Amino acid sequence: MTKDGPVLIVNVYMPTEYGTADCYDNYRDVCAKIGAMFNDTDAAYLLVMGDFNCDCMRSSRFFDIFSQFSLDHTLLCSDRNRLKNVFTYCKDDGLAPHGLTTFCVANFWMTELLI
Repeated sequence: MTKDGPVLIVNVYMPTEYGTADCYDNYRDVCAKIGAMFNDTDAAYLLVMGDFNCDCMRSSRFFDIFSQFSLDHTLLCSDRNRLKNVFTYCKDDGLAPHGLTTFCVANFWMTELLI
């Protein structure tokens, strides 16, 4: 609870990118459901954290959906603002690290609490 009202906290493990149209549609659908859930509550703020399966360092196919979702709900990626040159996943051979895939996004009004 904040002075402005409650906070809706959502923990996600977003659909994985397998290169199919279904993956893309599922990702968009989950983002839409999170947005609808927030709009249907009396929460003043939205905090979404977890694994977005979206590699911002390589401009993954999901990044455009993630970016639009963030823009639509006045969210920012606080982990991306704080962590540079890190990765959260690496293949077993250690040769192919992937950029940060776990984000925490929050209304910009809560930025000072998270950054």
